[in-house]
Amino acid sequence: MKVYDLTADEDYLPGRHVFEYDLIFDAVPEDLEAYLKACLDRACEGAVVAWLAFEGSFSYDYLLAPEVASQVYGVCAPGAPAELALEEEVLTSERWRTALQRYARTLS
Repeated sequence: MKVYDLTADEDYLPGRHVFEYDLIFDAVPEDLEAYLKACLDRACEGAVVAWLAFEGSFSYDYLLAPEVASQVYGVCAPGAPAELALEEEVLTSERWRTALQRYARTLS
């Protein structure tokens, strides 16, 4: 695993820090869904929001916004169960966009 500090200047999420964790596999875990939920649960410890997204999808201008919803496949917040969108029909649904917007509001 590689960790990157993406904390920007005070224009974005003032007083908060953003970290990227790159998970690197030789082989995909047998129970990928359980593994991803465990990663989110762990990331949520001490976080405001944690999410899983495809490489290259991160932008401070579009954090959990509808424009990038189809690139975000998991999200959680402390005290709430991790939510995954592993199928195309979920990733592109209005329900998923709405769920991500709910989490995005906790960042502001």
